[in-house]
Amino acid sequence: MLEREGILRKDPDPTHKQKLVYSLTRAGIALLPILAEIGLWSVKHREVDPARLGHAVALGEGGKALQEEIMRQLEREHLTPPSGSSPGSSSPPSTPGS
Repeated sequence: MLEREGILRKDPDPTHKQKLVYSLTRAGIALLPILAEIGLWSVKHREVDPARLGHAVALGEGGKALQEEIMRQLEREHLTPPSGSSPGSSSPPSTPGS
């Protein structure tokens, strides 16, 4: 479903013919602020293991600047095509604002 909806891209693993490599698309990366808010909501309204809440709190305290920094890093890591393919070869076309 995530691939069909353009959140993830699936490419063949260049090192192993039977494996696949999943990467985030621009649309998937754009979900980070929403997921960060869900994480903060859960910290406030659910019992959360203190050992597991560090990322949610850090994203909340870091605000938009930290989220944008992480999104730039994700773009570098996930939007670079694997060897032998072109950017976006198996992902749907991007939409304005994504």
